[in-house]
Amino acid sequence: MRAVRRLPRCLLTSFFSLCFSQGPGDIDEAVDLLSRCDALARAKDLAYVQAELAIENVMRLAPSDARDGLARLAYKIVSRQH
Repeated sequence: MRAVRRLPRCLLTSFFSLCFSQGPGDIDEAVDLLSRCDALARAKDLAYVQAELAIENVMRLAPSDARDGLARLAYKIVSRQH
């Protein structure tokens, strides 16, 4: 939620109003708005931070295949290319 608070209010207002309409060009305009405020890059940065916290905390558990699998999953999710 912190990433959303950093977005300019005018972009948020425009974006959320687009979410509830279905006119022609709405998707292109939403993508443009998100691009102008680097929303995707911010979301990816936040995902990396959360994955690092998850890995750090899961490594406190007793060694097991499940623990290692959770750590791998957190890493895999943020490192995938699509």
